[in-house]
Amino acid sequence: ETMYQRGLTLDEDSKQMVIAMAKELGTCQECSGGRLRHGFRAKLTATVLDAGDDATGAPPMVSVINAQPVLFVTDSSTEATFEVGDLVTVTGFVMDNFCIERGTLLDNPSVVTLEEPNLHSFHCLIDVPQCAASNYEVLLDPAPDAEDQMYSRGFVLDDEGKALVRSLAMEVGICDECDETGTWQFGFRAQIMGTIVELGASGEPPVISIQDAVAVPFEGAAAADGGDAPADDEDAALQTGPVDCSQFVASHEFEGLGLTLNYVVNVDEETGEGNFTGQVVYEGQGWVGFGVSESGAMVGSLAVIGLPDEDISESNPGKYDLGGQSPAAVTLTDQQTILDGNVEQNETHTVLTFTKLLTEPGEMPIDPNGRNVFLAAAGLDNNLGFHAVRGVVALTLAPCTADGGGVAGGAEALDFDNRQTSFAAHGWMACIAWGVLVPVAIGNSLCRHLIPGEGLWFQLHRALNSLAILMTIAFFGVVVAAVSSQPAPDHFKPRTEQGSIGYHKTIGLVVFILALIQGIGGVMRPHLPHKNDDGTFEPKTGIRTAWEFVHKGSGVAILAMAWYQCHSGLVLYAQIFAAEDRTGAFWGVTGTLSAIVVGGALTRFCLPGKEAGGKDADGDVDAESPEGPSS
Repeated sequence: ETMYQRGLTLDEDSKQMVIAMAKELGTCQECSGGRLRHGFRAKLTATVLDAGDDATGAPPMVSVINAQPVLFVTDSSTEATFEVGDLVTVTGFVMDNFCIERGTLLDNPSVVTLEEPNLHSFHCLIDVPQCAASNYEVLLDPAPDAEDQMYSRGFVLDDEGKALVRSLAMEVGICDECDETGTWQFGFRAQIMGTIVELGASGEPPVISIQDAVAVPFEGAAAADGGDAPADDEDAALQTGPVDCSQFVASHEFEGLGLTLNYVVNVDEETGEGNFTGQVVYEGQGWVGFGVSESGAMVGSLAVIGLPDEDISESNPGKYDLGGQSPAAVTLTDQQTILDGNVEQNETHTVLTFTKLLTEPGEMPIDPNGRNVFLAAAGLDNNLGFHAVRGVVALTLAPCTADGGGVAGGAEALDFDNRQTSFAAHGWMACIAWGVLVPVAIGNSLCRHLIPGEGLWFQLHRALNSLAILMTIAFFGVVVAAVSSQPAPDHFKPRTEQGSIGYHKTIGLVVFILALIQGIGGVMRPHLPHKNDDGTFEPKTGIRTAWEFVHKGSGVAILAMAWYQCHSGLVLYAQIFAAEDRTGAFWGVTGTLSAIVVGGALTRFCLPGKEAGGKDADGDVDAESPEGPSS
């Protein structure tokens, strides 16, 4: 039982000073304050007049130099009216506002926050971004004789006070950012003295600026962590006891994505069987998913997905096979074995919680003692569809043990998708080749009458088309290699469930083949007729005339298909990687170039006397005029 001790005796003047102070604050017949009914407490600065008497137990006598009343808040039953400037002292659990507002502990959703704050982990308070970023509050203990044993919100710490308390928690606690000097894992409790700087409004607690804070143990700590209650000595602030492997012991934040993965791995030492318990917290609203992957690729992975708008059931959260990048290819597996699954959502966050067996027949295993590649994703809305954000990480796991293990051996940040760079390069080269080079090459042919120099238009036409074909070969090879890296590559197979853009791969193969044929046909073209000595031209051969018809017609058809490919590819890239849709930029550049080409070609009708001529690579004269042959 906790007993107070006699400390100091006040001399007569000091006694009268303190009595006057108490009357100004308290509720009594001679009082004028009326703000405090019980427990007058004061902070004193005094001079010792005598040392007291050890034999009789009389304490030292002091003369008070300065005194300040302290409102001693014992629990939620304390009757006191606060004012700005009041000095208060309170002992209670420190809780982040995020866990208070959500109603249950983020790291242990089955626990109501204001019922058992002693189960709130230091990891959640210090490491988890959502919790660490929110305000810290001091909770008031329930009154001992109250029927409702709920804790209540007491005081909000200002920024400096939060920093001080956070530093104190890192000294005595166990968490990723802690100082490795502490032994407490759950229930951070502190005795705090501070000044009220702002009164709470609309049910919010007052804000205090801390002058002093000391970590104190919770008498019920043994029930929380399975260890003995701390002894009443100088080391009482250090909570002892083993790690609670029923709680999350490690966390990984996907930087810049608003996604956090909390997790713990448990393995039965006798059987070797175990499970992975995870929680994905998304700073937004949408479906939330967790995936196990071989290389970081989405396709071919196994996912656990929670849909906030659907009832919690055997299949929500459920396990899904990611057979493709379209929503239709994401299907529930035949084995719905998720344990303790849950998905919660409020105005700002969506939280998926689940337990999955480490090894299951026909599924990708999770290695409890090695490197694993995990995905975390969240949707554009609550309906299962394309993701808004997605992160990939390789985590080295370690089983949680009762003597303090369980924290991951390390996190290796991976590319958002190890194929994204390849697809980006594929798209850039395709858009440059067919959105810039080929239109300019065709423009050189149609606007040859505006290009000075004999045969210059043809040299430019051939060089630009050749470069476009070389880039086509390059970006075709890049994307084939990227698709081949998938666990189940589906080269050139149309995806009818995606509508017209689902034929991107198939049409791409057709464009690639036709572009090669077009290039070969340009190199092996029949020559133009020779010019006679009198300046006239020989008639075109039938083969030359047929070649011109096919070459020009197929060129227009291939260009149209290539433009469609660029458009559909940009749409697919934006959907798959949650990137900005660049189709507007593509059509802006390509459309402008095409308009310039068409305008230049029409000037032929405005300049009837203008002729353009030149020689092709074989030295043949190409004179484009109403009388002359066409190339």
